[in-house]
Amino acid sequence: ANMALAVLKALLVWGVNEGLCERNAAADIRALETETESHRPWPDAAWRYVLANAPEDIRRFAILARATGQRGVDVVRMGPRMMRHDRIDLTIQKTRRRHVCVLTPADAATIRAWPCGELAPWVASPSGGRTTEGALRARFVSWRSEHELTADLTLHGLRALAVCDARLAGMGQQEIAALYGMSLAM
Repeated sequence: ANMALAVLKALLVWGVNEGLCERNAAADIRALETETESHRPWPDAAWRYVLANAPEDIRRFAILARATGQRGVDVVRMGPRMMRHDRIDLTIQKTRRRHVCVLTPADAATIRAWPCGELAPWVASPSGGRTTEGALRARFVSWRSEHELTADLTLHGLRALAVCDARLAGMGQQEIAALYGMSLAM
């Protein structure tokens, strides 16, 4: 709804500027307040704790999300069929664009070592079947609460952590945007 409102406002600004309407009727409409997931990168201690203590599906998700810098909806779809050498080829769900995630040799070796069928996803539900981002997020939130980890520790924070890793490696904003398939503003 908020995205539709933003598009409507932009369209009406254009309409006013072109003389097609007299005023932007959407200008005074406030966006809905929503609970959004944090984009804060994970602290090192939290990263180490999750790797050492989380269930296999959450641990694998964390490794893939940090290694690829992708959104959760794309991470849960990743599997061996997408891997070519040290790269993961995918179509980003949000943008519908093809993208290649370049992995470090260490990340590629870790991911290749996971037992997984060729057509199965690397991140599977506890029963061994496919999972969704929402189901994995719910499991993570429950596990995080049981382990008394802060609510700022979110799955989406792994995307921010990947960006921090790239910045620490000396990459600039444009390189990072291209590496992770994200907008420059992001």
